[in-house]
Amino acid sequence: MNNSKFKIQNSKFPFFLLLFFLITACAKPPIPVSPTPTAELLLQQLAQQGGAFDSLRGMARVRVASPERSFTANQLLLAQKPDRLRSETLSPFGNPVLTVAADGDRLSVLVPGEGRFLTGAASYRNLQRFTRLPLQLADLVQMVLYQVPMIPWQESRVDAGADGNWRLTLAAAQGEVRQELTFDRRLRLTGADYLQADALVLRLGYGPFDRQSGFPQAMSIETPAQQSEATLTFSEIELNASIPEERFRLSPPAGYTIEELP
Repeated sequence: MNNSKFKIQNSKFPFFLLLFFLITACAKPPIPVSPTPTAELLLQQLAQQGGAFDSLRGMARVRVASPERSFTANQLLLAQKPDRLRSETLSPFGNPVLTVAADGDRLSVLVPGEGRFLTGAASYRNLQRFTRLPLQLADLVQMVLYQVPMIPWQESRVDAGADGNWRLTLAAAQGEVRQELTFDRRLRLTGADYLQADALVLRLGYGPFDRQSGFPQAMSIETPAQQSEATLTFSEIELNASIPEERFRLSPPAGYTIEELP
């Protein structure tokens, strides 16, 4: 009697063993934790990514929102380091309605619908008038070409962010000015915040990225103090193209009214 009971109980053992293996096989393996990258490694990645692109030629879907004006339009965009930029805002029929060109220290603007040609210094305020962004020309060109301007910093710190991302914080000598750079798991720069006395001054965003070139397919620029935000979604772009210098200069067509910018 005892022997038969022992056989019945032992016959269940292979079943429970099989059940145990099935449960453990279905369990998700633990997510490997990547070692925290050093500040030096992230800065090297930043320099490598930022130096990979010197020029851009292509199309951009631009969305701008500001208290003065908000619009969405297609633009033909040319950018070349260090300080050359041209944008042609197109109508729904593909005709230019506003062309802005900057070549170093000179800014020229064509407004075909009004027959106006404006020219003057490529200053911060003149650029803001047409881009709705309070940025210097060289800084804007760098940002478009996936290179963020860097603050003069004294201290650095790396922290783990959400979803396996990393945040590199750079602080100036007094600590009131900070730059916070975010990187994804592949150590690609996805954003940059500029802060002064803990107040956000400027925010940049990048991504998703082209698989072959690594260039971001979209970027965003936000300036909270001006309540201004711009988003550019790129298409049909050519990187590191040779762009003639004259493409960044404009001349007034016959019959246009010429105006000097301040």
